[in-house]
Amino acid sequence: MTKFVSAAQAVQVVKSGDRVYLQAAAAAPTILSNALTERASELRNVEICHLHTEGEARYANPDLADSFHVNSFFIGANVRHTLKAGNGSYTPVFLSELPRLFRKNVLPLDVAFIHVSPPDRHGYCSLGVSVEATIAAIENAKIVVAQVNPQMPRTFGDGIIHESAIDYLVDVNVPIYGHDVVPFSAEEEKIGSYVASLIEDKSTLQMGIGSIPNAALSKLIHHKDLGLHTEMFSDGVIDLIEKNVINCNYKGTLRGRALATFMMGSKRLYEFVNDNPFIEMRESSMVNDTARIRRNPKMV
Repeated sequence: MTKFVSAAQAVQVVKSGDRVYLQAAAAAPTILSNALTERASELRNVEICHLHTEGEARYANPDLADSFHVNSFFIGANVRHTLKAGNGSYTPVFLSELPRLFRKNVLPLDVAFIHVSPPDRHGYCSLGVSVEATIAAIENAKIVVAQVNPQMPRTFGDGIIHESAIDYLVDVNVPIYGHDVVPFSAEEEKIGSYVASLIEDKSTLQMGIGSIPNAALSKLIHHKDLGLHTEMFSDGVIDLIEKNVINCNYKGTLRGRALATFMMGSKRLYEFVNDNPFIEMRESSMVNDTARIRRNPKMV
């Protein structure tokens, strides 16, 4: 039976020698990871594994090496120092194959820390802004603990999970990690124009985050019938979707829907994707699968 508890109570499920998975990117469950770090004196050899996470990573303090070992599938700025100090490891893996490591028990999981929207009237929560390998972690971890946050957007796709799949829930009310859009420099705007000039109508787009991708997207306003099949996206797609430039009508994979596995951006982005059925958040095993990507015409 699902239980609402405090963060301090929830992290008591972690034992010495456990492997813990953290949901990635802007959905990083920092309230839970910080509460776990407070138990450093009680724990030994806890492995914390994750992709890139936003926010602080107190467990990555090299002084806590006896308690926590970082196993990173993507070396972000918040853990780079501890790997350099020898308190961590990097596991190179394609994002499309990471869920398989959990499902095939190559990396058995004891606990998964996740970050979800509140349950709806049917008891379903959403993983919101980051699905990546979290579904596989939920399915294979012995215990699942969730931050439940009313500020987490409710997104559709693979990230809809029933509260019965969660062992412990912790009420929080904190902003989702984000990045505000900054004005483009003259150089970035020029690069964006060059990139946009190479993109044909009915192309399918994959992009990253930052000023240059957003600059390129800003120059596509007169294009037609673009699609979106991308590992992640940010604010640059919003105006194009609202103006029907990105409509996904000619995609080969999941036609009629914009497809991603995580997102990161401003509050405007999170409000735009909330309860928006045009946005499909799918597991990275599907989104990053090259066999599916190559079905899209004019993939850019």
